[in-house]
Amino acid sequence: MDLRYLGALAIGAATAVSPLAGCTARAGVVADAEAPPPGLVWVEPNVWVVGDASAPEEYYAGGYYWRVEDDHWYRRPPHQTTWVIVEARTVPQRIVIHEHDHHAAIVARAHARATAAAQRREQERDNEAERRQREADRQRELAESRARIAEQREQRERAQQERDRDVERAQQQQDRNEERHEQAEERRDKTHDQAEVRREQAEVRREQAEKRRERQEREQEQKRERDQKR
Repeated sequence: MDLRYLGALAIGAATAVSPLAGCTARAGVVADAEAPPPGLVWVEPNVWVVGDASAPEEYYAGGYYWRVEDDHWYRRPPHQTTWVIVEARTVPQRIVIHEHDHHAAIVARAHARATAAAQRREQERDNEAERRQREADRQRELAESRARIAEQREQRERAQQERDRDVERAQQQQDRNEERHEQAEERRDKTHDQAEVRREQAEVRREQAEKRRERQEREQEQKRERDQKR
């Protein structure tokens, strides 16, 4: 918005202010010590500038925003956007004494640079914190993955050991069965051999008995023959 145009519209009303009113306004400005609106940068006691380096060079003091253009001073209250041209004598002296062409801009830009640097540092801290958090999450996920892999490996090893034990137990059972079978075979063979021995012994005894009987018969026959000869 063209400040000169607005100033021209308001100059009549502003120049009609009585000296008493001007003194009252100036006294009010000097006496005002309210807290400034947000977004301002402190310059000196009761003097602030707009903290945006891209904004026009604006001061804040005594409850008003102030700016100078072409040696004309303008002001506006915080709750309005229209600038009104005012007499120089109404401007607080602590603002007038500054080099208005560059002082506010220098302070605002310094503040902007400091703010930008602070924001960059904060962003860098946030980025670093986020990076560290991502790294911590990655490390945690890696540790969890390694733990899962180790657990799975341990489970596989336990399962393999159990299978090996089952195979060993089955082999041991098979060996015992074979051993019992062999023992049974040996006992059966031994029993068969003993029976065969007993059978052979019986056969020998039978043959011996038969021979004794035959011998006895022969002896009896010989005795009868001797008796007959007598």
